[in-house]
Amino acid sequence: MTEKVQRKRRDILIKFLKYKKIKGRLLDIGCQDGDMCYIMHKEGFEVYGVDIDAECILKAKQKYPQITFKQADCGNKIPFPDEFFDVVWAGDVIEHICNTDIFVNEVNRVLKKGGLFALSTPAHNVIKNIMIALFRFEDCATFRPRISSLQILYI
Repeated sequence: MTEKVQRKRRDILIKFLKYKKIKGRLLDIGCQDGDMCYIMHKEGFEVYGVDIDAECILKAKQKYPQITFKQADCGNKIPFPDEFFDVVWAGDVIEHICNTDIFVNEVNRVLKKGGLFALSTPAHNVIKNIMIALFRFEDCATFRPRISSLQILYI
């Protein structure tokens, strides 16, 4: 993914969170080297990052020691307690997950009631099919793959 695309998605997420006045704990799934975590930390969130790649987590911990990073396979289990986060962000992650039903259930588990699950994916047909299968809906006002690659879902 290009820097320009990453920046645009980040800006859309930040604008949305400010518009909705959402604050609190944020989990970045697929955090890589922690840059997005640091940006959200500067926006006032209590940020946590997870990535499957242990080297990425090591780099993130070195760059941003004030942020909590964990190495984990979130396609199996997200290593945090129930109802811990106000926001879960998964930028271009879901298309790499084999067990998407487990992943979405885990996101739901770690989100507080009324929390926000925000995700982006270049594979819009895949995510739409997953949402149809899991939640039995085909048309949701907040699912707009043609408008933006940032998908906002309330769980």
